[in-house]
Amino acid sequence: SWADLSGANLSGANLSGANLSGANLSEANLSDTIIDRVTMVIVGSRHVITAYAGRVVIGCHYRSIDDWLETYQETGAGEKYSPEEIAEYGGHLTKIKAMLDIWDGRRL
Repeated sequence: SWADLSGANLSGANLSGANLSGANLSEANLSDTIIDRVTMVIVGSRHVITAYAGRVVIGCHYRSIDDWLETYQETGAGEKYSPEEIAEYGGHLTKIKAMLDIWDGRRL
């Protein structure tokens, strides 16, 4: 928990059951790494985004990443987010989708 693993070579590592909450994995080599479950947490300007088990939670809204990408602008406007905040959260959701796509096919 809270480990700085930036730049670490974790290729082939079995991280099943590892507590990576708060870990810095930026630029870490995760090729062929086994991760049995993933939780991503991003602190946005208005709400925290938590992605886990195929669901993404922003505030009190729970949706799949694909549903979020289709509805974030409408949801943001309904929650009175500014256009800049809506764009910010759209960027976060795009990054989450990219990470999930990278991990697709691995044991999550």
